[in-house]
Amino acid sequence: MPTTIATENPGKDVCRYLRHWANPRYVDAALLTRHTRLAKDQRRRKGRAAALSILQGLEFLESAATASPLTKPLPLFYAVENIVKGIALVRDPSLQAAHFRAHGLSGDKSKRYSIKNFTCKVQPPGSDVWSRAHRLLNADWVKLPMRTDDQAILRSWRSDCDAPSLAGPTMKFGDLVRSLPEMTRDVVVAHWGYPYIVHVPSFAYAVTTDPPSASMSFRLRHAHDSATRKMIVSAEKGALRTFVRGIDTLDVIGYSTTSQTSSISAPHPRCDIFGELFMAFAPRRLDLSEILIYLAALFILSDVVRYQVDQWARLLDDHPGEAIIIERFLDIASRKVPNLALNELEREYFEFKVAA
Repeated sequence: MPTTIATENPGKDVCRYLRHWANPRYVDAALLTRHTRLAKDQRRRKGRAAALSILQGLEFLESAATASPLTKPLPLFYAVENIVKGIALVRDPSLQAAHFRAHGLSGDKSKRYSIKNFTCKVQPPGSDVWSRAHRLLNADWVKLPMRTDDQAILRSWRSDCDAPSLAGPTMKFGDLVRSLPEMTRDVVVAHWGYPYIVHVPSFAYAVTTDPPSASMSFRLRHAHDSATRKMIVSAEKGALRTFVRGIDTLDVIGYSTTSQTSSISAPHPRCDIFGELFMAFAPRRLDLSEILIYLAALFILSDVVRYQVDQWARLLDDHPGEAIIIERFLDIASRKVPNLALNELEREYFEFKVAA
C-alpha cells in the first residue's frame, strides 16, 4: 500500500526518512531479513558500506542546497551516484563496495550552443555504477487506483522500464528532461521540443479473478500542444495498439481496453512529487526509470561544470530561458531523488504532502 506522510516541509522530511538507511544497524537489520544466506561478517561489511554511501549522498545534497547553478550539478551528481550505489548494495546480495570503481558514463567535450544538446555515452559494463543501476533500478514505483473483485484499493506498483542495457547509446540532456513529469511545462516554454510524458487526469483499472479478466480506461491531457497530441495518436500503433480511442475533445483523449487475462500492458506510468499520474511515451532507448534519468542527466551537467566551466557560464548568461529550466531541474532533482531512493529501499510508494 502507498504511504502518505503529511509534513510542513516535504523536501526536508523525505531526507529525514532516508537518513534511517544511513545507519549501519538499520541496514544490517534489513539485509538480515532480505538476504538470509549472507554470512554475518559479510552482511555487516555490506551494510556499513551501503549506509556510508547513502550518508555521503545526503551530505552532498546538503552542500548542493546552498550552491548556485554554476556549481550545483557537481555535488548533486555525487549525491545521486552515492545514493544509487547504496541502493544497489542493499538490493543485490552479491555486490560489495569494491565492485564500484567507475560511474560507467563518458562525457561530451564538444562545443554546444544549447544546454539541451549536451550528451553522454554508456561505457561497456564493468565495475561501474551505471550498469548495476540499470540492471537493478530500471523501474519506477507508482500508486494506482484499482478495483479487484469489486473491492477498491490504492496499490503501490513497481513498473519496469524497457531501455536496452547495451553500451554505446548516446543520451541527450534535453531528451532525458523531456521524460520527467515535473518538467513538462518547462520543456515547452524553453522550446526544447514536446514532452515525452503526458498527464493522466483520470485512470481506472479493474480486475476479476474468477473468471480472469481486466479492464483499463484513462484520459491523456496534451494541453493543446499539437506535437504532444501527435505523439499520443502515433502510439496507437505501438504502446496503445490494444486500446480503443474514445473521447477526443478539447485537450483530452480517452482510451479503454479489456482483456481475458488479469493483466493489461499500458504505457509506462509515473508519478510526480504531488502524486499526480503521468504516462511516458519515450523512445525505447530512453525508456529509463526516473532515478536513472537523474543519474545520467546530472552526470552530463557535472561533466560540463568540471571540464568546460567557461562554456557552462556562457550558456547560463547568454540563454536566460535555459538558465531558468536548469535551475528548475536542479531544484526538482534535490527534492525528487531522495524520494525515489526511499521508494526503492522500502519497496513501496512514499508520498510526502504539505500538511493542511
